[in-house]
Amino acid sequence: MESQSQINSLALLQQQQKTTDQLNSLLEKSAQAIMCGPICQKLKKTQELEQQYLNAQTNMQTAPIQLEQTRKAYYEFKEGSGAYNTMLEQDLQKKANEISKIITEKFNEEVHRANVMNMYLNSQIINSKNTVELYNSYNQKNSEMEKVIKRSYGDVLTKDRKSYYETQELDGLKNWYTVFLIIYYLLTLAFILGAIFSPNAMTTSQKVGITFLLIIYPLVIDKIATTIGGVLHTIISILPKNVYNK
Repeated sequence: MESQSQINSLALLQQQQKTTDQLNSLLEKSAQAIMCGPICQKLKKTQELEQQYLNAQTNMQTAPIQLEQTRKAYYEFKEGSGAYNTMLEQDLQKKANEISKIITEKFNEEVHRANVMNMYLNSQIINSKNTVELYNSYNQKNSEMEKVIKRSYGDVLTKDRKSYYETQELDGLKNWYTVFLIIYYLLTLAFILGAIFSPNAMTTSQKVGITFLLIIYPLVIDKIATTIGGVLHTIISILPKNVYNK
């Protein structure tokens, strides 16, 4: 019971000491705030943060060395220096394998890139040869086409002159056809007037029929002649031919 009381008293004293320390820290900070104004406090805070930043940089630089030292001390104390050396060799071998893998991958990439470039180069060489051959072929064809065009141009001029003369002859025939057609219809008109007003033995139906035939004759005679000509041509083509008189 007395021991428990001592423990409680000790805990109470520790709590009081902690409270006292907190009060002292608070009083110290208050005194510093009173003695150091806002500018001074800002300067101190800036210096404090700068020191923390520098310490962090130092820790970052020395961390690998400290890590290796602590690891060495741990493994040598736990398993002996031989185990540490073995582990160190394994780490170095692992790093060497990783570096070798990276170098191999880079080498394979460069080989693949070189093969691709070589393939492109060969394709360009083949394309260049094909282009030259195609150019020569087109050049030859253009020369031949130029000769054909010159001959065709001469033929066209000849045909144009021939067509011009044929057109003139056709226009002349059309003019004569128009003249004969006018004469024909004038004669037809004279016949109709004579049939109507002069005494004759024709009946009205005969007069109408003859008049109708005279009017439509110029319109249908071309088709009738064309049809008859086609029939005659078909009949002639069917008849046996004399092989000695083609």
